[in-house]
Amino acid sequence: ILICRNPCVHPGDVQIVEAVDEPTLYHHYNVVVFTTKGERPIPDKLSGGDLDGDDFFVCWDQEILKFIPCAPMDYGSSSSKNSTVELFTNVNDNIQKLKEYFLKSIENCSLGLIANTHTY
Repeated sequence: ILICRNPCVHPGDVQIVEAVDEPTLYHHYNVVVFTTKGERPIPDKLSGGDLDGDDFFVCWDQEILKFIPCAPMDYGSSSSKNSTVELFTNVNDNIQKLKEYFLKSIENCSLGLIANTHTY
């Protein structure tokens, strides 16, 4: 199946994945259940998703599945997590770094612009 999440900002944010028929999951409705196995989580390949209420587009139309996906973009999730942990290890010694981190996050946040670009 083809899957992506909103916002989809990079061609690699659209991925083709294998759907499985798992009877133990039949009680779930209108949800996507991702595997926990593999080198990199599938949601991370989809715009760096973090499963906090994201909306996904799922398609199994054979015409659309002819699409050849691009490699997923590396959104730096693992390195970002490590740098965040290092930053907050001792907050008292890192107040200036904390301020810089916060301001950098605000400067680099373009999700709202990307998500609303279609309205311009």
